[in-house]
Amino acid sequence: MNFVLWKRVAAALVGVPILILLLFLGNGEVFALVVCALSVVGVHEFYSAVAKVKAQPAAPFGWAGVLIACAAAWGRTQGVSLFWLVPALTALLMAALATQIVRPNRAPIRDLGCTVLGAVYVGLLLPHLILIRGIGVTISHSWFNWYSLGARLMLFVFLVTWAADTGAYFIGRSFGRRALCPSLSPGKTVEGFLGGLLAAFVAGTVFFVPLVGSVLPPFSAANTVFHGTALGLIAGILGPIGDLSKSALKRELEIKDFGDIIPGHGGVLDRFDSLMFVAPAAYYYFLMLLSW
Repeated sequence: MNFVLWKRVAAALVGVPILILLLFLGNGEVFALVVCALSVVGVHEFYSAVAKVKAQPAAPFGWAGVLIACAAAWGRTQGVSLFWLVPALTALLMAALATQIVRPNRAPIRDLGCTVLGAVYVGLLLPHLILIRGIGVTISHSWFNWYSLGARLMLFVFLVTWAADTGAYFIGRSFGRRALCPSLSPGKTVEGFLGGLLAAFVAGTVFFVPLVGSVLPPFSAANTVFHGTALGLIAGILGPIGDLSKSALKRELEIKDFGDIIPGHGGVLDRFDSLMFVAPAAYYYFLMLLSW
């Protein structure tokens, strides 16, 4: 086992128990704060990376946009009216544009384009973790809410996404021959993609009913293995797309990783790239499923 893999395993052994604790802690407030912090770090990583190609993003406005998105996601889970969201984002955009009037070395299309892309890439995708955690929220006075539907759904999404990543990594290393997308990521193979898809399929099929079905009504339409299988396939397909999309950004920026905050994985955007594509699809699938 190489050194990088050892670091990944060590990070997982430390991080996974902490993640489970955060997921089931209280009514999701702490988890939402952690996602918010990760979002701010993620957009900071993005802005630091684009600065290497001479872009000068208006970082404070991007950070504010991400915080607004996280607040809106949390408000949505608590039934708070979001009438303020569009006016807040409108004011933020107007303020960011106005700063170009007095900014030296102006290149507003480049700089504001990078500002908006970073805020949208992180701010629209990562807060879906907060939305999933808030599904079916009921106020609990217990410090550890093991029967939270949203927490179990979020844990399921983590499991199938990690299964896809892990399956792709090991199958790709062992049997990979044909490059999946050599212009973006020469190390990724068709065999690895299929291995990840199979691993996510198995994980979704095995874990959905025991993990999620046990807190649903026994004869609910949502309480069937089919949905676990479908969500596993969704994760197995969208996860690699999220990974390759991030690789396209890194290729233009000529960087290996967006950051180094997570040992063996890189930065927030490097570790959560797959999840950032899987979580939105899973959230809307869950909403459709639970409305039946």
